[in-house]
Amino acid sequence: MVLRPTKSVSVLYGLGDPTTGRAVLAAHHAGLAEAVAYLDGHLGARRGHGGVQHVDGQGVLAVGFDHRTSREGDPLLHTHLVIANRIQGPDGRWTALDGRDLYRHRLAADAIYRATYQRDLVRTLGVEWTVADAHGNRELQGVPQILVRCFSKRTDQIDQAVQELAVDGRERTPRLVKWAVQVTRKPKQHEAPDTLYDHWRTEATERGVDPDTLVREVTGRTPDRDQDRPVSNAAAGELFDHLAGPDGLTATASIFARPDLLVALGAGLAGTGRTELEELADRFLAERAVSVVADRALEERRWSTPDLLAVEQRLVTAATGRTGEQTAVTSHQTVREALAAHPTAGADQQAMVRDLCQGGQGVAVVVGRAGTGKTFALGIARHARQLDGYRLLATAPTGIATMSLQGEGFEDVATCDRLLGDLDRGREQLDPRAVLVVDEAGMVGSRMLTRLLEHTERAQAKVVLVGDDRQLAAIDAGGGFRALRLRLGASELVENRRQHEAWEREALDLVRSGLVEEAVAAYQAHDRVVAADSKPAATLALLQDWWAAYQDAEHDPAQEVIVLAARRAEVDRLNTACQELLAARGRLGGEQLQVEDRQLAVGDRVVCGKNAIAELGVANGSRGIVTGLDPHARTLTLRLDGSDGREVTLPRSYLDGRSRAERNRRVDLAYATTGHRAQGLTRGRALVRLTGTEDVNWLYVQLSRARQDTRLYAVVGPEPQGAEELDLADREQPDGYLQLAQALCRAGDQTLAIDTPSSPDLQRLSTAELRAERDWLRRQLDRAPRDRSRALARASTHREQAEAALATQQPSTDRQPTGMLRWLRRGHDQTAQVRGGLAVATQQANRAHDRERELRQHQQRRDGWLEANAHLGPAYREVVRTLAWQRRATGVAIEADRPAYVLEALGPGPESTRGRRAWRQAAAEVEQYRHTYGITDPVRALGPEPHDRVQRDDRQRARKAVERVQAKQRATDRTHQRQPTNERSTPP
Repeated sequence: MVLRPTKSVSVLYGLGDPTTGRAVLAAHHAGLAEAVAYLDGHLGARRGHGGVQHVDGQGVLAVGFDHRTSREGDPLLHTHLVIANRIQGPDGRWTALDGRDLYRHRLAADAIYRATYQRDLVRTLGVEWTVADAHGNRELQGVPQILVRCFSKRTDQIDQAVQELAVDGRERTPRLVKWAVQVTRKPKQHEAPDTLYDHWRTEATERGVDPDTLVREVTGRTPDRDQDRPVSNAAAGELFDHLAGPDGLTATASIFARPDLLVALGAGLAGTGRTELEELADRFLAERAVSVVADRALEERRWSTPDLLAVEQRLVTAATGRTGEQTAVTSHQTVREALAAHPTAGADQQAMVRDLCQGGQGVAVVVGRAGTGKTFALGIARHARQLDGYRLLATAPTGIATMSLQGEGFEDVATCDRLLGDLDRGREQLDPRAVLVVDEAGMVGSRMLTRLLEHTERAQAKVVLVGDDRQLAAIDAGGGFRALRLRLGASELVENRRQHEAWEREALDLVRSGLVEEAVAAYQAHDRVVAADSKPAATLALLQDWWAAYQDAEHDPAQEVIVLAARRAEVDRLNTACQELLAARGRLGGEQLQVEDRQLAVGDRVVCGKNAIAELGVANGSRGIVTGLDPHARTLTLRLDGSDGREVTLPRSYLDGRSRAERNRRVDLAYATTGHRAQGLTRGRALVRLTGTEDVNWLYVQLSRARQDTRLYAVVGPEPQGAEELDLADREQPDGYLQLAQALCRAGDQTLAIDTPSSPDLQRLSTAELRAERDWLRRQLDRAPRDRSRALARASTHREQAEAALATQQPSTDRQPTGMLRWLRRGHDQTAQVRGGLAVATQQANRAHDRERELRQHQQRRDGWLEANAHLGPAYREVVRTLAWQRRATGVAIEADRPAYVLEALGPGPESTRGRRAWRQAAAEVEQYRHTYGITDPVRALGPEPHDRVQRDDRQRARKAVERVQAKQRATDRTHQRQPTNERSTPP
């Protein structure tokens, strides 16, 4: 680890007099000591085969190497802390430390280091600190920025080297920066301290800063230097309120660990020591947090805030409390008419429509796998609802998703933010005849989803949640969609209608199911990963394939290609490269329009970055081709993607109206895009930039974007790239398919805090606690819904037969006879009979559909229960095994000790193996009963008859075990007595 103060502190160290320099160095060393002390208390050791067992440790061995300057000779106080891979376990043995602990606690150690040197510098020099940045760093008040830049030559040198590498096509990543640090590093030049001191002061004077004046202005700012005074209750309470609120620790994650809290406290409080920081952390956890992982659990201890837990509980209650309703039920005839108007609907889509339109629960959940035609099926359900006179509202977290809903006939559409604002202000009103469809619900955070469900619950309106928790997750704290899917069950669209190749559809199912080896093998069998030894080579290969696909798309629009990458910087670089290639091939117009930092020309493919649905009909994510531009009026004309090919002109106010709060360019190139902006996108071909740092949710979405061909481009050369660990040693890059496997093994979904898994450490539980855990697990397993799959299959067959019978009863569309022929057939008029038969057939078909839907929804709830409780079976078996081991161990111990009360009840141990096993089991039962209820009678094994019912039951169980052994012993004695004397005698 490398620990160093902020740059302004090093400037003060370099320009100050010897007394000031010693004070800064002492504060730095104090921070180092506190950081190491913190690590010493939190690092553990790995034991067992493969290091799977984690035990507490102590005695961290570390050595620090102080450095005063950078390679360019600028003041840069820092220490390289080398930690030995040895730590002492609770048994006194020195073994390898658990590197996961070091990774988990290093940011907290850095926060303690910063807080300690800040406190010491205030106390010794009276300095003041600026507001913390996003990383918790604070600069000294009074140090001019020009001086900080002046003494940051090494940073400028590294930035320049990285920029030069970026021109060659390399993506700026932390490991690339580290590589630039290595290749630009100069040999160390040892200069005398006095020479350095004079050099630094001269350089500061040349920048117009008098060093002595600067030191006087920076120090002595704080008249009250008493830093031993604890943080006031008001300051702590204000910070606690922020951390426990929606914008605090649970803003983007449902749970947090203690090191996360220490980092947040260190960023919020300047100059607080380690002891006080840890006391504040413990106080916050006791007063403002709730543990979601038990004390004696195998998992790391995790907490959440009461605010978020209350939100999650309201979310679940608002949905599960409406399962018995009959809300917005559509008639069978209406559903038949809607399905008849869409004859291409598949069986799973038809089942989904019936579930949504005729299932009466107030909250319905739909899982739309990638490429299954989710939006099309929603359009059918919308048609049926409108035929019955219901009012349809649709919302989605992104503007482009709302545009897709509009394309399927939804008229009243808004983003989630806008809809909630209208509902809160009363501009929008819901009623029992309203149906709210929430598309991409898996990307909606828990707080927003709760507000939507509460609005619909108050109005008794139906809400339909449509999404997929195995695709992209919410940016805010989420997991609500998954929680409701597991509790309510979900109607799932399973037939992939997008990918043309059967093997690719199967591979996507393997990715979704978590079968990584099989999925990677499928892509490897079809040679879908392009490996290159450097980033420029990977970019060149990608551009060559993109250009070939682009040319194919000019003749066949179904071959249109999209480039996908995880990082914005990579997307920007690839967009620029694609545009330059098109310009060089004469595919773009000569006149250009500058929009922010982009030069756009006629023929460019672009994407809009701001919602203007009502004003211009474009959303954040709307794509199109530039067909015209006016540099003087600053307008841009686009032909939007879609079947209608609508044109829209973006005015100056849209192009130049970007505010600082907006992350996206108002108009950007769209040859390449990030995964989130590609949500819902379908193209003929997809080229995916693979780095190995992606997760399975992101990759599942990108691998399903193309109908015909998806290829991945990976770098397998020695150049550093990848994750953000700057101080870890470089490793050889794995091959492309191994990178794919690593990404597919990395989870990217979210879980509610109330659903956080917590598995007890069975080795730390008593026998009574183990039995209680076993009984609880057994009760939970008994709650599993019955498997009705056979009944569902029979109901489906019956429904098909009823529908066929109904079809035969439909009035014939043949031409009816007229004139004399009609008169001659008047006696054979069977209209009344036909109508009666039609009514009966219709009633039978309706009942068959209802029965099938009820069984289907039962199976959906069962599937959700099984997934949510998949851990119960293995946990139950593990508890039973542990109890059996404890009984055997107790029995063996009792057999060796042979207390009087056991001999009185069971007699001496039998000689046979089977008898001795039964004796030990009974002895263990007796010992457990005595231990549980504190029986101390030295003679009677089970003590007096108890009055408590539970204790009587336990005593009865132990007594039966004793009676079984006694009965076996009596039977053995009778058999032995019937034997002749010569048979019982022992042979010589």
